[in-house]
Amino acid sequence: MKTRIDQQLLDGLERYCSERDYDLLIRITRESPEEEAFAIEHFRERGVDGYIIFPVEQESYNNAILRLTLDRVPLVLVDRFLKEIKTYSVSADNYGGVRTAVSDMLAAGHEHVALLSPEITNTVTDERAKGFEAAFMERGLPIDKTLWCLLDLDTLGKGLGQQEISRFLREKSEVTALFAVNAELARYAFYALRDIWPQAENRPLLAAFDDPDLEGVPYVRQHLDEMCRSAVELLAEQLEGKYDPRREVVPVAWVQTG
Repeated sequence: MKTRIDQQLLDGLERYCSERDYDLLIRITRESPEEEAFAIEHFRERGVDGYIIFPVEQESYNNAILRLTLDRVPLVLVDRFLKEIKTYSVSADNYGGVRTAVSDMLAAGHEHVALLSPEITNTVTDERAKGFEAAFMERGLPIDKTLWCLLDLDTLGKGLGQQEISRFLREKSEVTALFAVNAELARYAFYALRDIWPQAENRPLLAAFDDPDLEGVPYVRQHLDEMCRSAVELLAEQLEGKYDPRREVVPVAWVQTG
Protein backbone atom coordinates (compact mmCIF):
# COMPACT_ATOMS: atom_id res chain seq x y z
CA MET A 1 0.00 0.00 0.00
CA LYS A 2 2.90 2.32 -0.73
CA THR A 3 1.10 4.61 -3.21
CA ARG A 4 -2.06 6.66 -3.11
CA ILE A 5 -3.34 4.67 -6.10
CA ASP A 6 -3.03 1.43 -4.11
CA GLN A 7 -4.86 3.00 -1.18
CA GLN A 8 -7.69 4.35 -3.34
CA LEU A 9 -8.11 0.97 -5.05
CA LEU A 10 -8.38 -0.81 -1.70
CA ASP A 11 -10.85 1.76 -0.43
CA GLY A 12 -13.06 1.40 -3.51
CA LEU A 13 -12.92 -2.38 -3.58
CA GLU A 14 -13.87 -2.59 0.09
CA ARG A 15 -16.79 -0.22 -0.42
CA TYR A 16 -18.26 -2.12 -3.40
CA CYS A 17 -17.73 -5.49 -1.67
CA SER A 18 -19.49 -4.15 1.41
CA GLU A 19 -22.45 -3.02 -0.70
CA ARG A 20 -22.90 -6.64 -1.80
CA ASP A 21 -22.42 -7.99 1.74
CA TYR A 22 -19.13 -9.64 0.77
CA ASP A 23 -16.56 -10.03 3.53
CA LEU A 24 -13.23 -8.80 2.19
CA LEU A 25 -10.16 -10.59 3.53
CA ILE A 26 -6.94 -8.69 2.78
CA ARG A 27 -3.37 -9.84 2.37
CA ILE A 28 -0.63 -7.38 1.38
CA THR A 29 2.23 -9.14 -0.43
CA ARG A 30 4.71 -6.22 -0.51
CA GLU A 31 5.89 -7.05 -4.04
CA SER A 32 6.92 -10.58 -3.07
CA PRO A 33 5.94 -13.35 -5.55
CA GLU A 34 6.50 -15.91 -2.80
CA GLU A 35 4.17 -14.09 -0.43
CA GLU A 36 1.61 -13.73 -3.22
CA ALA A 37 1.63 -17.49 -3.84
CA PHE A 38 1.44 -18.21 -0.11
CA ALA A 39 -1.50 -15.84 0.33
CA ILE A 40 -3.43 -17.49 -2.51
CA GLU A 41 -2.86 -20.98 -1.13
CA HIS A 42 -3.71 -19.81 2.40
CA PHE A 43 -7.03 -18.39 1.23
CA ARG A 44 -7.81 -21.52 -0.80
CA GLU A 45 -7.32 -23.60 2.33
CA ARG A 46 -9.70 -21.29 4.18
CA GLY A 47 -12.34 -21.86 1.52
CA VAL A 48 -12.77 -18.30 0.22
CA ASP A 49 -15.31 -17.89 -2.58
CA GLY A 50 -13.35 -15.61 -4.90
CA TYR A 51 -10.27 -13.49 -5.43
CA ILE A 52 -9.43 -9.94 -6.46
CA ILE A 53 -5.69 -9.83 -7.12
CA PHE A 54 -3.45 -6.84 -7.79
CA PRO A 55 -0.37 -8.82 -8.96
CA VAL A 56 3.16 -8.00 -7.87
CA GLU A 57 5.16 -5.69 -10.12
CA GLN A 58 7.61 -8.31 -11.38
CA GLU A 59 5.09 -10.06 -13.53
CA SER A 60 6.04 -13.61 -14.26
CA TYR A 61 2.68 -14.90 -13.16
CA ASN A 62 2.59 -17.17 -10.17
CA ASN A 63 1.61 -20.75 -10.75
CA ALA A 64 -0.92 -20.11 -7.97
CA ILE A 65 -2.69 -17.48 -10.14
CA LEU A 66 -2.56 -19.76 -13.16
CA ARG A 67 -4.09 -22.61 -11.16
CA LEU A 68 -6.95 -20.37 -10.04
CA THR A 69 -7.61 -19.48 -13.67
CA LEU A 70 -7.41 -23.05 -14.96
CA ASP A 71 -9.64 -24.28 -12.12
CA ARG A 72 -12.16 -21.52 -12.94
CA VAL A 73 -12.08 -20.22 -9.39
CA PRO A 74 -13.85 -16.80 -9.33
CA LEU A 75 -11.00 -14.36 -9.95
CA VAL A 76 -10.46 -10.80 -11.17
CA LEU A 77 -7.04 -9.32 -11.82
CA VAL A 78 -6.78 -5.57 -11.22
CA ASP A 79 -4.36 -3.39 -13.23
CA ARG A 80 -2.78 -6.40 -15.00
CA PHE A 81 -3.93 -9.16 -17.30
CA LEU A 82 -2.71 -12.52 -18.58
CA LYS A 83 -1.63 -12.23 -22.21
CA GLU A 84 -1.91 -15.88 -23.16
CA ILE A 85 -4.72 -17.12 -20.93
CA LYS A 86 -8.28 -15.79 -20.86
CA THR A 87 -9.32 -14.57 -17.45
CA TYR A 88 -11.28 -11.72 -15.92
CA SER A 89 -9.34 -8.47 -15.52
CA VAL A 90 -9.88 -4.75 -15.11
CA SER A 91 -7.32 -2.13 -16.04
CA ALA A 92 -7.06 1.48 -17.12
CA ASP A 93 -6.52 2.42 -20.76
CA ASN A 94 -2.76 2.59 -20.32
CA TYR A 95 -2.00 2.60 -24.03
CA GLY A 96 -4.53 5.26 -25.00
CA GLY A 97 -3.75 7.51 -22.05
CA VAL A 98 -0.03 7.70 -22.81
CA ARG A 99 -0.62 8.05 -26.55
CA THR A 100 -2.90 11.05 -25.98
CA ALA A 101 -0.55 12.73 -23.51
CA VAL A 102 2.59 12.27 -25.60
CA SER A 103 0.77 13.28 -28.81
CA ASP A 104 -0.13 16.54 -27.08
CA MET A 105 3.50 17.08 -26.08
CA LEU A 106 4.67 16.42 -29.63
CA ALA A 107 2.03 18.78 -31.01
CA ALA A 108 3.46 21.48 -28.75
CA GLY A 109 6.83 21.09 -30.51
CA HIS A 110 8.60 18.70 -28.15
CA GLU A 111 10.27 16.17 -30.45
CA HIS A 112 12.95 15.07 -27.96
CA VAL A 113 10.67 13.51 -25.36
CA ALA A 114 12.18 11.19 -22.77
CA LEU A 115 10.34 8.19 -21.34
CA LEU A 116 10.81 7.45 -17.64
CA SER A 117 9.71 3.97 -16.65
CA PRO A 118 10.54 1.04 -14.42
CA GLU A 119 12.00 -1.82 -16.43
CA ILE A 120 9.26 -3.26 -18.61
CA THR A 121 8.30 -6.41 -16.71
CA ASN A 122 4.49 -6.38 -16.80
CA THR A 123 1.49 -5.54 -18.94
CA VAL A 124 1.11 -2.06 -17.42
CA THR A 125 4.59 -0.81 -18.28
CA ASP A 126 4.45 -2.61 -21.63
CA GLU A 127 1.19 -0.93 -22.68
CA ARG A 128 2.36 2.49 -21.54
CA ALA A 129 5.60 2.11 -23.50
CA LYS A 130 3.63 1.08 -26.59
CA GLY A 131 1.36 4.10 -26.19
CA PHE A 132 4.48 6.29 -26.11
CA GLU A 133 5.74 4.70 -29.32
CA ALA A 134 2.35 5.06 -31.02
CA ALA A 135 2.33 8.83 -30.49
CA PHE A 136 5.60 9.12 -32.43
CA MET A 137 4.59 6.69 -35.18
CA GLU A 138 1.31 8.52 -35.80
CA ARG A 139 3.26 11.72 -36.48
CA GLY A 140 5.89 9.97 -38.60
CA LEU A 141 8.64 10.68 -36.09
CA PRO A 142 11.51 8.31 -35.26
CA ILE A 143 11.53 6.58 -31.87
CA ASP A 144 14.84 7.32 -30.14
CA LYS A 145 15.24 4.73 -27.42
CA THR A 146 18.43 6.40 -26.19
CA LEU A 147 15.95 8.82 -24.59
CA TRP A 148 14.30 6.02 -22.63
CA CYS A 149 15.32 5.94 -18.98
CA LEU A 150 14.32 2.47 -17.74
CA LEU A 151 15.04 1.94 -14.06
CA ASP A 152 15.42 -1.58 -12.72
CA LEU A 153 13.29 -2.57 -9.75
CA ASP A 154 16.35 -3.09 -7.56
CA THR A 155 17.47 0.52 -8.12
CA LEU A 156 14.01 1.80 -7.25
CA GLY A 157 13.82 -0.47 -4.23
CA LYS A 158 17.06 1.04 -2.91
CA GLY A 159 15.67 4.57 -3.22
CA LEU A 160 18.06 5.57 -6.01
CA GLY A 161 15.44 6.61 -8.56
CA GLN A 162 16.03 10.37 -8.37
CA GLN A 163 19.80 9.89 -8.54
CA GLU A 164 19.53 7.78 -11.69
CA ILE A 165 17.11 10.21 -13.36
CA SER A 166 19.47 13.11 -12.56
CA ARG A 167 22.37 11.24 -14.15
CA PHE A 168 20.25 10.48 -17.23
CA LEU A 169 19.13 14.11 -17.65
CA ARG A 170 22.67 15.48 -17.34
CA GLU A 171 23.71 13.19 -20.19
CA LYS A 172 20.70 14.01 -22.41
CA SER A 173 20.81 17.78 -22.76
CA GLU A 174 18.64 17.65 -25.91
CA VAL A 175 15.58 16.54 -23.93
CA THR A 176 12.86 19.20 -23.82
CA ALA A 177 10.09 17.09 -22.26
CA LEU A 178 9.69 13.98 -20.14
CA PHE A 179 6.83 11.56 -19.63
CA ALA A 180 6.90 9.48 -16.42
CA VAL A 181 4.78 6.34 -16.47
CA ASN A 182 3.85 6.66 -12.79
CA ALA A 183 3.58 9.30 -10.08
CA GLU A 184 6.59 8.03 -8.14
CA LEU A 185 8.95 8.54 -11.08
CA ALA A 186 7.34 11.91 -11.81
CA ARG A 187 8.21 13.10 -8.31
CA TYR A 188 11.80 11.91 -8.68
CA ALA A 189 12.03 13.69 -12.03
CA PHE A 190 10.49 16.89 -10.67
CA TYR A 191 13.15 17.28 -8.01
CA ALA A 192 15.94 16.22 -10.38
CA LEU A 193 14.81 18.85 -12.89
CA ARG A 194 14.66 21.50 -10.19
CA ASP A 195 18.21 20.71 -9.12
CA ILE A 196 19.62 20.81 -12.66
CA TRP A 197 17.58 23.80 -13.89
CA PRO A 198 17.05 26.19 -10.93
CA GLN A 199 15.19 28.62 -13.23
CA ALA A 200 11.74 27.21 -13.93
CA GLU A 201 11.46 28.75 -17.39
CA ASN A 202 14.47 26.73 -18.62
CA ARG A 203 13.28 23.31 -17.42
CA PRO A 204 12.00 20.58 -19.72
CA LEU A 205 8.27 19.91 -19.53
CA LEU A 206 7.25 17.06 -17.22
CA ALA A 207 4.05 15.01 -17.51
CA ALA A 208 2.95 11.79 -15.81
CA PHE A 209 0.57 8.87 -15.66
CA ASP A 210 -1.39 9.40 -12.41
CA ASP A 211 -1.49 12.59 -10.39
CA PRO A 212 1.93 13.23 -8.81
CA ASP A 213 0.43 16.06 -6.75
CA LEU A 214 2.93 18.55 -8.15
CA GLU A 215 1.96 22.03 -9.27
CA GLY A 216 2.07 22.55 -13.02
CA VAL A 217 2.56 18.87 -13.94
CA PRO A 218 -0.11 17.57 -16.36
CA TYR A 219 -1.11 13.94 -15.90
CA VAL A 220 -3.26 11.05 -17.06
CA ARG A 221 -6.04 10.40 -14.54
CA GLN A 222 -7.33 6.88 -13.96
CA HIS A 223 -10.98 6.47 -13.01
CA LEU A 224 -10.23 4.31 -10.00
CA ASP A 225 -13.77 4.17 -8.66
CA GLU A 226 -15.01 2.76 -11.96
CA MET A 227 -12.20 0.19 -11.96
CA CYS A 228 -13.23 -0.94 -8.46
CA ARG A 229 -16.92 -1.09 -9.33
CA SER A 230 -16.20 -3.11 -12.46
CA ALA A 231 -13.88 -5.51 -10.61
CA VAL A 232 -16.49 -6.34 -7.98
CA GLU A 233 -19.22 -6.72 -10.63
CA LEU A 234 -17.06 -9.16 -12.59
CA LEU A 235 -16.40 -11.13 -9.42
CA ALA A 236 -20.13 -11.18 -8.58
CA GLU A 237 -20.90 -12.46 -12.07
CA GLN A 238 -18.68 -15.48 -11.45
CA LEU A 239 -20.01 -16.07 -7.94
CA GLU A 240 -23.49 -16.19 -9.45
CA GLY A 241 -22.45 -18.99 -11.79
CA LYS A 242 -21.63 -17.21 -15.06
CA TYR A 243 -18.20 -17.68 -16.68
CA ASP A 244 -17.33 -15.35 -19.54
CA PRO A 245 -13.68 -14.27 -18.98
CA ARG A 246 -12.80 -10.92 -20.52
CA ARG A 247 -10.74 -7.80 -20.04
CA GLU A 248 -12.49 -4.56 -19.08
CA VAL A 249 -10.53 -1.44 -20.08
CA VAL A 250 -11.59 1.70 -18.22
CA PRO A 251 -11.12 5.06 -20.03
CA VAL A 252 -8.71 7.65 -18.63
CA ALA A 253 -8.53 11.45 -18.87
CA TRP A 254 -5.63 13.70 -19.88
CA VAL A 255 -5.56 16.52 -17.32
CA GLN A 256 -3.63 19.64 -18.30
CA THR A 257 -2.73 22.10 -15.57
CA GLY A 258 -1.97 25.78 -15.54
